[in-house]
Amino acid sequence: MSNTLSSFLTLDNVALDLNLTSMKRVIETASLMLEKDVGIDHQTIFTALIAREKLGNTCLGGGVSLPHARLGSAPTLRIAVIRTTQSLHTRAIDNRRAKLFFVVVIPQEGSAHFPQIVHEVRSIVENTEFKISLMKAQTL
Repeated sequence: MSNTLSSFLTLDNVALDLNLTSMKRVIETASLMLEKDVGIDHQTIFTALIAREKLGNTCLGGGVSLPHARLGSAPTLRIAVIRTTQSLHTRAIDNRRAKLFFVVVIPQEGSAHFPQIVHEVRSIVENTEFKISLMKAQTL
């Protein structure tokens, strides 16, 4: 995993091979994972992420999605990584279903690292060999 990504990610916020059936369930699960780490109620995180999804698709294509939202009360940027057992419909730009989700909570202020996060996740999409290894990994 890249340096910037890993600095905002804890092992508690990584879940592999979850049997989730919709983007809403992915966001709900990520919200629960991030609640303790961010110190914000999971319902607040969930509501912000869903509201951002309604503004426009956050799927980068290539089976990878980057749901994200700004939360004024978030003390720092945090990431949850979820890999699902089945690919989910996400309205991706390449019409491919997503299986790997990088869910990001961004503080209203001090989100200077977010563009680098987007760049690193896009690099994963473009690096087929690395992406395949992430899709097959037993642990991260």
